[in-house]
Amino acid sequence: MGQFAGPVPSAFTDNRDNGRPVRVVIVDAHVRLLDTMARLLAASPSIDVIATASSAAEGARAVGKWRPDVVLTDYRLPDVGGLDAIRMFKAFDCDTKIVVLSVSERADAKDAAHKAGVAAWVWKGGSLDQIIEAVLRVHGGSP
Repeated sequence: MGQFAGPVPSAFTDNRDNGRPVRVVIVDAHVRLLDTMARLLAASPSIDVIATASSAAEGARAVGKWRPDVVLTDYRLPDVGGLDAIRMFKAFDCDTKIVVLSVSERADAKDAAHKAGVAAWVWKGGSLDQIIEAVLRVHGGSP
């Protein structure tokens, strides 16, 4: 199992939910990246990776079944565009927050995603700490 360099910073362990780990579904078409991301995030005591999916359709099924706190998703998926995937995840009557991982920093795509209900947009090339921080921040109610 892969490990990230160092302990989880204490600022990232406050999940604002009585110590219960944040329940996360990860959606990414790149299976190796998906597996690595799941292992790295699962190493955080504040995050419980409850499902992974390699398409928007699989991700939507996982959201419907597990009602996660957060969906961490790539913006580019093989079966539908990013906005359609976001709408699929938001279609369930639950309080699931969405964090987009993307290699793009295009302002128009970010704006459209936020209007569709995305809570945070994180650069895919960023650090693991940035991703963990985004997941915990949106779960705690901060943008």
